[in-house]
Amino acid sequence: MACGGERGPGRTRQVHLLRHAMPIPNPQLPPSHWTLSSEGRAAARSMRHKLPAGSILLSSTEQKAIETARLMAGREPAADIGFCEVHRPGEPFDEFSSERRGAWIHGELDDRHRDWETPDQAGRRFAQAVEAHPGSDLVIATHGMVLVAWLVQIGYLEAGQAAESYWSTLTFPQFITVEIANCGRGDDGDDGEYRRDSLAAEGPGCRERCREASGAARQSCGRGDPRARDSAPPLRPPR
Repeated sequence: MACGGERGPGRTRQVHLLRHAMPIPNPQLPPSHWTLSSEGRAAARSMRHKLPAGSILLSSTEQKAIETARLMAGREPAADIGFCEVHRPGEPFDEFSSERRGAWIHGELDDRHRDWETPDQAGRRFAQAVEAHPGSDLVIATHGMVLVAWLVQIGYLEAGQAAESYWSTLTFPQFITVEIANCGRGDDGDDGEYRRDSLAAEGPGCRERCREASGAARQSCGRGDPRARDSAPPLRPPR
């Protein structure tokens, strides 16, 4: 049975995106090696009440994401390189980083983004990592640019200005919940076994049907740090 077929839209799961807490910027180290500031550690701990019971805890392989997940959950996450931030070789450490990254999210790529992953590449990478952990609800400690690229990829955000505006509101940390279709569940209806090969076998058309099958979405944003800005704007369900 093709996903999104007769079994309908009821088979969904939640993916909880945890944007990492505030790190200590260190121009002598690559950002993937940055650790959390004392305020960032406190903010991550303050989000412990948001941890959904029974979810699989995952993170990118970057230190700030691992540390955020560990402090929130009180246990070690399983690290997956697919959840890492956008690959940005040669990015300078300067005052133009927000403008440069905002242009990337908007899709306005130019010489500032030479050799960077494109938004589509980053979104597809993240989607493949989500698909590699089928069946269960997930908590994923990750990063702002790549999570927005994925939300665009699966249809929760419009590309362009809407995506850039959403990214600009994200705080350190930020907790976002979306509901997606469980396209890989087994066909016998007995044990709910998740077919790991289903998305690959069905191809891009399956992914489109999965978006339609989501039906409804729930989104909640949390400010672990009471001094953070207002929560991110609500997401819309995929069409």
